[in-house]
Amino acid sequence: MPDSSQRPHSATSGASGPAAQAPAAAALSVGQERLWFLDQFEPGDPAYNIPLVLRFTGALSADALGAALDAVAGRHEALRSRFPAVDGRPYVVVDPPAPVPWESHDLRGCAEDETAARIGEFTNRPFDLAAGPLLRAALLRTGEDTYTFCLVVHHIVADGWSLGLLRSELDALYSAFRSGGDAALDDPPSYLAHAAAERAWLDGPEAAAALDHWRRLLDGAQPLALPAERPRPSVPTSRGAYRTQVLRGLGGTVESFARARRLTPFMVIAAAYQLLLHRCTGQDDFCVGVPTAARTTVDSERTVGYFSSTLVLRADFSGTRSFDTLLRQIRGDWLRALTHGRVPFERLTEELRQDRDTGRTPVFQTLLTVHTQSGGDLGEHRFADLLCAEGDGGHTAAKFELSLDVRPDGDDLHAVFGYRTDLLDAPEVARFAARFEILLRAALEEPDTPVHLLPLLDEGESALLRDEAAGPALPEYPPTVLAAIDRMARAANAPALVGPGEALTRGQLADASRALAARLLAAGVRRGDLVAFCLPRGPRPVVVMLAAWRVGAGFLALDPEYPAGRLDFMLRDSGAAVLLTADGAPVPGLTADVPVLSAAPGHPSGPPPGPGTQAGPLPDPATEAGPDDPAYVIYTSGSTGTPKGVLVPHRALAARVAWMRQGYGLGESDRVLHSASLSFDTSAEEIFPALASGAVLVTARPGAALGDQLAEPYAAGVTVLDLPTPYWHHLVADLAETPWPDTLRLVVLGADQARAEAVAAWRARFGDTVRLVNSYGPTETTVIATTAELGAADGLRRPPIGRPIGATTLAVLDRHGTPVPPGTPGELVIGGPGVADGYLGRPGATARAFVPDPDG
Repeated sequence: MPDSSQRPHSATSGASGPAAQAPAAAALSVGQERLWFLDQFEPGDPAYNIPLVLRFTGALSADALGAALDAVAGRHEALRSRFPAVDGRPYVVVDPPAPVPWESHDLRGCAEDETAARIGEFTNRPFDLAAGPLLRAALLRTGEDTYTFCLVVHHIVADGWSLGLLRSELDALYSAFRSGGDAALDDPPSYLAHAAAERAWLDGPEAAAALDHWRRLLDGAQPLALPAERPRPSVPTSRGAYRTQVLRGLGGTVESFARARRLTPFMVIAAAYQLLLHRCTGQDDFCVGVPTAARTTVDSERTVGYFSSTLVLRADFSGTRSFDTLLRQIRGDWLRALTHGRVPFERLTEELRQDRDTGRTPVFQTLLTVHTQSGGDLGEHRFADLLCAEGDGGHTAAKFELSLDVRPDGDDLHAVFGYRTDLLDAPEVARFAARFEILLRAALEEPDTPVHLLPLLDEGESALLRDEAAGPALPEYPPTVLAAIDRMARAANAPALVGPGEALTRGQLADASRALAARLLAAGVRRGDLVAFCLPRGPRPVVVMLAAWRVGAGFLALDPEYPAGRLDFMLRDSGAAVLLTADGAPVPGLTADVPVLSAAPGHPSGPPPGPGTQAGPLPDPATEAGPDDPAYVIYTSGSTGTPKGVLVPHRALAARVAWMRQGYGLGESDRVLHSASLSFDTSAEEIFPALASGAVLVTARPGAALGDQLAEPYAAGVTVLDLPTPYWHHLVADLAETPWPDTLRLVVLGADQARAEAVAAWRARFGDTVRLVNSYGPTETTVIATTAELGAADGLRRPPIGRPIGATTLAVLDRHGTPVPPGTPGELVIGGPGVADGYLGRPGATARAFVPDPDG
């Protein structure tokens, strides 16, 4: 905005001045002191600028308006105050009356957006608390008889009530200066006297009792955790934005609803806002700040100054309740807050001495303001002989993460949501605003309905939630993975597995697995049994897996690196029918009474060295496992208790492998590295999609680091890696240390949250040449349930776990089993054919975790 055009305004007529000269220096009120300290951390922060924008139509006199403003400032010592400091302690200096800084601009012919930008620049311009003045004005001429008057004052010397008082006195004084008469305004009381009286009261017994109430009420209160796309900044800024939602027809509806229940409209809106936050965050416990005028005497109502304080409503949704019961709770909470409301919020924060999270405001992170004035504030009204309407100040700063300002306008309500743009974005807040209206209307219509059943989402958001809850349909696929692998074996001479010292073609793999299946049948293994093996990673374990399936059994992989006690537990708990080891010798430390066979080719108890010489009759294809037979049992880590064996059927594994083949684009040209422990389900993601796609499975040397594995001659040309996310983070820390093959096209991550900075480093090295897929899924859902392609944008935000994969459904539910809105925490429920059958031998745990699918 151009330089100020200032001029003196005479204040010799139209109003009386102060009865006596104010003191030259004095102490700040408690609230003023807090704002001063906040300004020291971020000098000139416009978050505490308070704009008043009036749009005038008519024959306006700029001289009379300027003189009226000078007279108002001369009447109120707060408007002439500034706040220097000595040794880091501020004090108040009240300057003698002087012209208010004033700018005049002729914007006739300017576009509306340019005018709005000028207003925004003016209202967001910082103040210097020490130098003052803390009040300024600008008059913009926008047409032949249209003007916009911008008045900006710092919060340390005024509040919302003060703006109404300023507007009223400006009206009276402008009229007086225009007519040459007298506004006959009484001298206002001293704000400095209020500050001194407040400090004296705070030293008394009434304040001590009130502080004790707030300490007890707010003990252990939890911070509000708004669902946000962006990571929470460690030091938030006041950069903000605003979203207005006009609630048509709800002004009168809320008023009549409240009157019928002997409530105030504020209580109804406060209950709806608390409910919105509960439903959108999943939190039962949080606090909402509510500003109050805090003007407890008639004299204080005539004084410009910072009187306002903030009361706190602590939400409690620990029990199921209707909106009516919530309203009764809100009423009681609010009346108790008012009873103890004389304590300045600033003193309350000092007393609570909460552990400060610099990323959050203390006590509460959201503010609710409900105005009682109706009609004229937003509509047109008279200002002396002018037509006046309140305008938008273009104020962009935000003090809180989220705020709601509700003002009646006739039969409507104007709901203005303010938010910090370093945490929330416009689409998120637009969803908050839409949900608030839907929830409020529903609560007014059905106040007896349990609050978790009240509708929250509009049809568009509901449809989006339904679409995102289900993965894509899969094309028809073989009923078992064994059937898919055997189809590939028709190309018998094509390579299937390569590893250190051993390789098998597809035909050799099929023959070896059939030979071992004959041995298993001879040993008494039957459909539904479990075949355990304790073997190092390599081709032999894969032969055992397929052999078990050929006789209708499942397998249990025991990692030789595991402690003997854990292996013994799994062997006993699973009830395995047989244990295969490398040479048929028992595993040291295992005491389970299980027959032991050798998996080594050519061993007396193992399969023969080649096809054509079987140790018994080949299994009949009818004995092979079907979709409902067990494919494998894999044990959970036991980090939350005793490890549990998860029983995965063939139908679940077949569905997962069908999606992996499609989703990862696997084919015969791929070479997939198998480096995971056989006791982790990641190994299933490496082994079975590769073999079912005709890709070559490259089995890594046990114990070798990834760089050493990739340097092996047999590992040349690897195209696909499946890595634990923490290990990938380690590799990304020094990408140059690993000999990444030029043929690499896909890296699949899992087991932990991917970090944004690691994604950014990966993309800087590889660009878009290597797919990076983030996968998620508990063991109980057969390896994975969701995936997300991590692109460059995910280096700037928290990488997601993605969308459901094929033949998978996801739902996030609250404790009542009701779907929660997008972004709200809840319990993730995963459905579809990829879900396991349950926990082996644990019907109680199975019943608790594996629930009927409400969608079938």
